[in-house]
Amino acid sequence: MASVEEICDEIALIDRSKVVLSGNVAEIRSRHKKHIFKLQTEKEELSVDPAYCEILEEGKHFHNYWFRVRNLQNISNSAFLSLLLQKNEILSFEEEIPSMNDVFIQAVTKK
Repeated sequence: MASVEEICDEIALIDRSKVVLSGNVAEIRSRHKKHIFKLQTEKEELSVDPAYCEILEEGKHFHNYWFRVRNLQNISNSAFLSLLLQKNEILSFEEEIPSMNDVFIQAVTKK
C-alpha cells in the first residue's frame, strides 16, 4: 500500500470483489483522519483545555517532550494550534494522516 500512495493519484479499494472505497488518494486519506496531532515542547507538562484537547500519549525525546493529542471539537488546525499556544511553547506540530493501509483496514472492519 505504501507504494500505491507514492505512484497513484486515484485508487479503488476492493474487498471480497466489492469496491469499498474509491477516489483521490489524498482526499481519501484526509477524510479518514482522526484529528490527532503530534507536538513537541521543551516542558514536561502540556497545559490544555479538556473541552478542546485530549492528551492520548506522551514521552521524552532527548531534551524535548512529545505529546499525541486529539482535537475534540474538530476546529481548524490553525485555531487548535492557537489554543495550544496560549498556554504552551510548541516546538513542532504535525497532524497524523492515516496511511492507505490504515484507511483500507478501517473501511473493511466497519462492516
